[in-house]
Amino acid sequence: MYQEQMTKYGYVPANHEAPAWFPVALEDMGTINGEKVPGFKAVVRQDTRQVIHVATDSYTLVPNETVFATFDKALAESKLPIDNMMIGRDMSHEGRRTFVQYLLPDVTEQVNGADLALRFTCFNSYDGSRPVGFSTGHYSFACANTALNGNALASYSLKHVGEIDIGEIVENLVAAAEQYHSQLIAMRDWPKIPVSDTQAIEIFEQLPGSTKRLQGELLPAWLKAKDDTGQNGGANLWAAYNVLTYWSSHGDGYKEATKAYARNNREERIAELIESDHWQAMVN
Repeated sequence: MYQEQMTKYGYVPANHEAPAWFPVALEDMGTINGEKVPGFKAVVRQDTRQVIHVATDSYTLVPNETVFATFDKALAESKLPIDNMMIGRDMSHEGRRTFVQYLLPDVTEQVNGADLALRFTCFNSYDGSRPVGFSTGHYSFACANTALNGNALASYSLKHVGEIDIGEIVENLVAAAEQYHSQLIAMRDWPKIPVSDTQAIEIFEQLPGSTKRLQGELLPAWLKAKDDTGQNGGANLWAAYNVLTYWSSHGDGYKEATKAYARNNREERIAELIESDHWQAMVN
């Protein structure tokens, strides 16, 4: 299956030059007079001596090397087909936030002729912005769109106050793969669900964090997509969904320094929309 997809669609941009890990450590904080500041620690980048976060004493620093080595081990123990797995690693906010995508082309479902491969996004942060964890989604070989598959899919997160439970990660990975199949099978009905221009506008309005400016960007894309006779086109819910996933994967407005975080944030907003009463009323 993997070779067929590569022959059919060509380069898959999940593999690219990865940013290097850098050493970090928790250090005591002090005043200019040399007095220790009680209750707080500094997360310090050891190669540059840059303070990248100030945390309370309860904060547990989990280095990227530990997080992703643990996730690699969990994937191996999950018995999922990872021989052809592709990995893409990205950092954001000067290395404070890290996102690693694991693309499993041997776990693929078709929706309206598009091959959608299982994708895990594993994340860690040094600035307290989010816990250690992973979310589940898919990657479209046809258009390089990426998406998270809704909050109902199995995931794992751990605040920076304890140890990573690899057994729990393995359990959730297996559960996520099972739910992935069932959810994508349900998505096969989306091309059959008609969507009017008014309904499309309502969908864009319901997107968490939506603004008039964003709706003004999405509407022309919808008007073009609804007249498209390709596999992601037509006046239907599948086309509206692909307008959103194209915006999250390729949309304008990304700053290079925060691109990985912003892309993941957009995907999470779409996943929240899919779980909303408004979207569910359209599919049920």
